[in-house]
Amino acid sequence: MAIPTDAHLLAFGRIMHHYALCETGIKITVSAILNIPVSEAVIVLEPGGATDLKNVAKSLAKAKLKPAFAETFCCIVGDWGGYNSLRNLIAHSAWTDGVRPGSIKPRRVSIREGRALFTGDEEDEKDYTAPELEKAAREIALINYRNAKFLDESGLQRIIDKYIDEASAETSDASGNDTKQSDK
Repeated sequence: MAIPTDAHLLAFGRIMHHYALCETGIKITVSAILNIPVSEAVIVLEPGGATDLKNVAKSLAKAKLKPAFAETFCCIVGDWGGYNSLRNLIAHSAWTDGVRPGSIKPRRVSIREGRALFTGDEEDEKDYTAPELEKAAREIALINYRNAKFLDESGLQRIIDKYIDEASAETSDASGNDTKQSDK
């Protein structure tokens, strides 16, 4: 079994990091769509997986946003969701040599259909070079950038800012003393 190179591992880390940032950005956007504090949205959305978040975010966008904004956000969420398989492969696979020079491919077993499906041993399976993985990491980072831009263009950033300002005012007064109330 191959050991991924430092370049592969660095790309794995970048993919996981940017994927998680996008996930958080989508949760923040959902908080603005619902006009609730970010802290409440992330609590409600935490138990679900990526597919659940994708479906909830798209459904809320279509129900609550103007069609052009809903379409833009749904594209962002869909593009992020397109990297779910790669993220899962990185998180849940051992890696072995690929067919191409400098490439690796995931080795794993899946039992989802009630039968064991082993991958990683056949020559025709998808493999990845470090530059290909770095390209995926950059593409995921751009999705997060697009979401931040969407928040500004749609006006949703103002809702987030309002809740941040309210939380800041609640936690400290002008003298810097803590004024946050205990659990309500």
